[in-house]
Amino acid sequence: MFSEYPLADILEKTELLNQTLEKTFELTGSENPFTMQLGTIDNIDPSKKYYIFVIPKDSNDTLGEVSNELRFQLNTQSYGDGNQTVT
Repeated sequence: MFSEYPLADILEKTELLNQTLEKTFELTGSENPFTMQLGTIDNIDPSKKYYIFVIPKDSNDTLGEVSNELRFQLNTQSYGDGNQTVT
């Protein structure tokens, strides 16, 4: 999932969940690296900061533990997690 809001804000104000976008993809195995691409087709505004978090789901549609969030902003080409930002 990705949003203009950090996960902590979404959990505190559940109405923000309606503004969260979802991108679904399937992974097999446990050690496979993957690439997720987001672009204008996903309604990304390059001037806004976005937060990405992964919510795994098993074959029975049972949700797993939510990942740490990553943040990015395209027009500044910056990204990071926690208090670290890379440009």
